[in-house]
Amino acid sequence: MLKGFPFGEDNLNSDLVLFEEKGSENTLECFKLVAERVKDLGLDYVILASTSGETGVEAVDFFEDQDVEVVVVSHQYGYKEDGKIELEEKYRKKIKESENASLVITSDVLTRVPKIVRGKYGGFSHLDLIADTLRMFSEGMKVCVECTIQAADSGKIPAGEEVAAIAGTGSGADTGVVLKSQHSHKLLDVDIREIICMPRER
Repeated sequence: MLKGFPFGEDNLNSDLVLFEEKGSENTLECFKLVAERVKDLGLDYVILASTSGETGVEAVDFFEDQDVEVVVVSHQYGYKEDGKIELEEKYRKKIKESENASLVITSDVLTRVPKIVRGKYGGFSHLDLIADTLRMFSEGMKVCVECTIQAADSGKIPAGEEVAAIAGTGSGADTGVVLKSQHSHKLLDVDIREIICMPRER
């Protein structure tokens, strides 16, 4: 883990932490770094991507004693197989029962429809350009933006509010950001204000 780029001493500034490797091995450290910024900035929401729900439950447990709501965002029904969901029932139940958490199950904003269009007609979508630009930072960066939009569209967080978002590469968490949330029809108004941590290589 590399820590650098100090921007100042007050609460409005922080260091960017770069992980040597991408992936789930960074999950706990990612949580710790995001929790520190959430506390410094007085944020009310942490948005987190979780396919199976395992990382979602880990986040709910980690942030349990912090005055923040964890919004877990998972894939929609039919993502991999018609009528089925990848979110495991044991994790879904734990998230739903938690007082400091809520669950969003909805379609990806940046990837699913463009993939269908590419497969049928070829070419590319303007959403592909946005998604791949965000991926130039990390896979998790794209997912952080996407999940925050999904949470706003689902009414779990207010649009236009500064929130923290966590996502990863494959599984777990390796990217944390602070951003201003927006609905999907205002996608280009999403404001990424801080990169808390990310993998050095994507």
